[in-house]
Amino acid sequence: LLYILDPSQYALPHSGFINTSTGKPDLFEQLRALQTELWLYNSSLSKRPHVIIVNKMDIKEADVCARQLRQKTDSIIIPVSGHYRLNIESFVNVLYKLYKMNKEL
Repeated sequence: LLYILDPSQYALPHSGFINTSTGKPDLFEQLRALQTELWLYNSSLSKRPHVIIVNKMDIKEADVCARQLRQKTDSIIIPVSGHYRLNIESFVNVLYKLYKMNKEL
């Protein structure tokens, strides 16, 4: 299971994924919304092994958002940038491992 988060400015400020205490965009809020939606759809899916992908790491805000997210979760987080091909190989390797794990479930 992959949670793909988008730290881009156009995705966060107007989406409601704002930290209520700081008033700033928060990837953790985006993650919680996805987890809740998945649980409401099928609660057994939310128990599967997962990885968090932080996409668009080539934009300015992404690094700060990813660091803040790391402080709030113990999940595996892979920052990627398709534009610069950052961590694409790591992403593919983890995707294959998750596939093998879920195939055995």
